Amino acid sequence: MRPMEKAPTPEQPHAEKGTLKGTIFEEIKDKQGRVVGYKSSSRDRKKVVLSEGSRKPVPGTSYEVRIVEDTNPDDPMNGQYVVELVSGQKTQLTSDEWQKVEHEVGEAESATRLAQQASAALYRETGIPKDERIQKAVDSSEGDKKRSGRSRLIRSMQEQEELSTAEATQILGDENSPHHELVDLRRSNLVAALREDHRLESEREGLLEEESEILKSTKESGDAFSHSALREIDTEMQNLDTGKEKLLQSTPEAYYGLHLKELKGYKESLDEKRLVETPYVKERAEDIYAHLRGGKPVLVYGHLGSGKTELAMQVARDYIGKDALVISGSKTMSLAELYGHQVLQLDTVSPDALTRFATEVEDVFKKWEDQNAEASEEQKNRMHDTILQTYLTKLQKGTITDFFLGPVYRAMDEGRPLIIDEVNAIPHEILISLNHILTRKVGDEVLVQQDSGKTITIKEGFGVLMTGNLNQGQEVYVDRQDMDPAFLSRLYKLEYDYLPQ
Repeated sequence: MRPMEKAPTPEQPHAEKGTLKGTIFEEIKDKQGRVVGYKSSSRDRKKVVLSEGSRKPVPGTSYEVRIVEDTNPDDPMNGQYVVELVSGQKTQLTSDEWQKVEHEVGEAESATRLAQQASAALYRETGIPKDERIQKAVDSSEGDKKRSGRSRLIRSMQEQEELSTAEATQILGDENSPHHELVDLRRSNLVAALREDHRLESEREGLLEEESEILKSTKESGDAFSHSALREIDTEMQNLDTGKEKLLQSTPEAYYGLHLKELKGYKESLDEKRLVETPYVKERAEDIYAHLRGGKPVLVYGHLGSGKTELAMQVARDYIGKDALVISGSKTMSLAELYGHQVLQLDTVSPDALTRFATEVEDVFKKWEDQNAEASEEQKNRMHDTILQTYLTKLQKGTITDFFLGPVYRAMDEGRPLIIDEVNAIPHEILISLNHILTRKVGDEVLVQQDSGKTITIKEGFGVLMTGNLNQGQEVYVDRQDMDPAFLSRLYKLEYDYLPQ
């Protein structure tokens, strides 16, 4: 019969390396239940006690430790090894243990936030970045006290920063702890979610550009191929929205991180007095932008106070990148307000001649107005322009006038969006003058009829965006006119209602 073999024992420390492997610690608690230290015990070796000031071990983790003191070096079994952590090996934790780790990581994050707040307050107070404070403590000499008179406050901030940082470090333990494993997992989940969100947004921008190119090359009525392509793009956009929803639900970090990013964007918009781009607003803004890029004039219609004009201005500013020229529609609007008018070159006119000119124009117009009391505002405006033009040709042989471009021509010439607000409050005979303009695209030449045949080449960025309250019989819209079908056929119409609650 073979002699019984001796069971293997844990590795004993050797003088040349002074380390132990496979050390698992448990907490030492006092009578009040407070943790006062950590120990490890084995039948085959001395008890192991963690040295004061060493990193906090994680229960259930197997560590390699370095012996810093042997309380009884002459006896291999009695006394204690006082050790410090070298490295740890990750182990599987139970669900309850992971819940405890998660709770402790939350405490570490709270401590880290306190440290960050103290650090930010220190920077505001001293102007010294954190890296410099680590290398060189904030000067609290007598001269510094006289300069700021706030050294006590600075010292309090420093203490808060140091204590909170130390607390977070102590809770998280060494780099191989489950706490760091959880922190790393959360960070990687958040980074992955942000990258995927960026990819989805980039793909969405690409689809919008593709939609614009199709719209730009499509005739007014469109064709079967373009309609099919646009439907495909719409389906892909819906798939992206579905992908975004799945991404939000993929991990807790994705849910909280992406929603915090969204809320941050909302706050920035409010701080800058801009329209907050909720999903409803963003969807319609992108739709408007795609059609404007495709050279299609857009009519945004809806009820009073729904934010149509603000939406139009935001599309111009944030999507096209240029401030729009805005025309406010009214029932008294004249053609001059759209296209421009002639002006006097005052440097060539003597004060006496200018006074006589103005007086004669107003006298003749007043006489005509008295004789035509029933005339409409539009007729009065046209007559005033006619009288003005007549007298301009008489004054100094007609050489003292110039044409001032109105917002329609200026928007074309400067490559800026044109917003016509309350479009259906404008008289029908004024609106139909825009029929030709609405079919013009970037690169086309437009004749300025009011300025002796001058032409303007439409620059990139021009587009016509209209807003209106369509008259549906409500008393509040009593002054709104029914719009001409031929005029409406030239527009892409988009309803914009009150934001969903």
